Amino acid sequence: QEMCTEFEVTAVLRDEVYAETELVSIFCGEIVNKQSTSQLIRELSMRHPLPNLSHLKRVKRTEAQLFVILKECSGDLCVQEDQLHKLEQEVQRDPNLSLGLGRLSVARVPKTKPITRKQYEECLKYWPTHYHEDKRLERALKGSLFSGEELKCIQHHMTDVMDMLKANLHREGKASTVIVSSLMVDPLTDQVLARVCVEHERRNVLKHAVMMCIDKVAQCQRGGQQGMEHKQQQQLQQSRDNTGLIKEGTVTPSSTPDHRDSSLDIGASLPKRPKRDHQYLCTGYDLYTSKEPCVMCVDFFFPISLLSFVYYTCVACVTLT
Repeated sequence: QEMCTEFEVTAVLRDEVYAETELVSIFCGEIVNKQSTSQLIRELSMRHPLPNLSHLKRVKRTEAQLFVILKECSGDLCVQEDQLHKLEQEVQRDPNLSLGLGRLSVARVPKTKPITRKQYEECLKYWPTHYHEDKRLERALKGSLFSGEELKCIQHHMTDVMDMLKANLHREGKASTVIVSSLMVDPLTDQVLARVCVEHERRNVLKHAVMMCIDKVAQCQRGGQQGMEHKQQQQLQQSRDNTGLIKEGTVTPSSTPDHRDSSLDIGASLPKRPKRDHQYLCTGYDLYTSKEPCVMCVDFFFPISLLSFVYYTCVACVTLT
């Protein structure tokens, strides 16, 4: 099977971005005395706050009428009718409300705050809604998030990932081999910081390419798995007494050989990590990988890293022809 050499960058966003508008029921009333609108809003805000509907504006204006949200309602239709009847009695007994309100009714409004411009326009069909446009998100939806130069860089690094994958596939020489390659890149300098290509589930099911790539970046800061083994060796040497015996309680490094660098090409040595404003692990870096990260890898790098972008192809299994 021939590998793709041209890539189209498509944003993979959270489900809420594509969700349809979900509606809930509220009690609203027609404002018959427009001069009392401000007073009504203050009174209703104190009596019936809307903590779950803070994204909605309290008043809806049509061509000839004004409507105000009184309170949230729950239950089925029969329960809502009973609640509406009790609310009408409450309004009639209170002059602060009855002088400004007319007919009460049940209306359907958006349940959640809109995230995209499309969701916002859909919400307006039901009730006025607060909305602050996320321009970066809108560009991602339109496919215009990256400039031409940025797309060239993405194309270059993803091609590098696929070239590593292809070279190691032919080196391994097995039609059923599943190999994943990954790169860690600093987009500010366009510098490759880590390069990993491994066969999944060969010797250690925990050493996926994504996790090993982040581990290599950690090694630049004297961390990572190899960094821990180096520290253990130093502690072991310091703990030896004059007789050459190991002091009690000293943790010795594992004697099990590390198969991280198997027969596959791991890549060149890492350059020094450039100084950045935030020295948190992988802050602002881009991760390129030939396969979508698994759930384990995502749970690994999200809590400990601040990656800017993760680029991957949709290749689930690459085989030799």
